[in-house]
Amino acid sequence: MVEVRAYEMADVAAMAGVWNEVVRDGIAFPQEDELDEAGAAEFFGSQTYCGVAIEGGRVLGLYILHPNNVGRCGHIANASYAVSSAARGKGVGRALVEDSMARGKEHGFRVLLFNAVVATNAGARHLYEKLGFVQLGTIPGGFRMPDGSYADICPLLPRTLGGSQVSRRARLFDPHVRVARVRARPCRAVPADKLLAVVEALHAAGAARGQSPGRAR
Repeated sequence: MVEVRAYEMADVAAMAGVWNEVVRDGIAFPQEDELDEAGAAEFFGSQTYCGVAIEGGRVLGLYILHPNNVGRCGHIANASYAVSSAARGKGVGRALVEDSMARGKEHGFRVLLFNAVVATNAGARHLYEKLGFVQLGTIPGGFRMPDGSYADICPLLPRTLGGSQVSRRARLFDPHVRVARVRARPCRAVPADKLLAVVEALHAAGAARGQSPGRAR
């Protein structure tokens, strides 16, 4: 049975291995440089929270959780997820995302925003949509693929933060904050000024209501 828990220093080498596998694939993470063990310890230690998926003492996947921005926008969280290729298709990714939702609320975040889901990453997009996230728009050519071509990226956030039409898991993280309903659609180009207006409105609404979230000690 897969267990998701807070990472420990003994997990760092295995976490770096899983993270680096996704970096080498070059189709999901923006990073190009792999982590050595010292760099991994510093990187994971700098996050608000890191969770690991464990089965039989083996690290199958992990996530990092941190503020998407600073100061007045620090209540909006961002997260990244990595699952070992050997463990994909077994529900590990879903377990990680669901745990990050719970931990985000515990750490005082009010919204979980995915900035740059690559449009070709169908598995991740399908999972996020099942958990109640919706695409804000598209940034054309926002991700450079390993072959030098460019793929679109799709920012995502929960469909609502209190509406009854989505699962309770998607009510991230403050039930009083609502986001305009948007129909999930395939990636398509949206003018940058319209996308920025939506994000800025979200930031302003959240900042007017809440305090900055707590940070990891």
